[in-house]
Amino acid sequence: WIEPQVPLLVPVPRDYSFPSGHTLVSFESAVCMWCFDRRWGAPALVLAGLIGFSRMYLFVHFPTDILGGLVLGITNGWLAARYLRQGTD
Repeated sequence: WIEPQVPLLVPVPRDYSFPSGHTLVSFESAVCMWCFDRRWGAPALVLAGLIGFSRMYLFVHFPTDILGGLVLGITNGWLAARYLRQGTD
């Protein structure tokens, strides 16, 4: 929609794009998984990275949207894991 010559693979987004919700939620869950079990967390982090990349590849988000989702997702995932660990101690 910014550059009309570039054909988009998905419809033009109609809402705000910051932060990327897909990236945020995928990194939240992946970091939380990493904190509890690294065997599951490592592939989840790879998948979260691929999800973030796909958002830029499809021209749905700008790089800053992805970066914002990544930072918030890592922070929220770590805080959630810390909170959940307090309940088990």
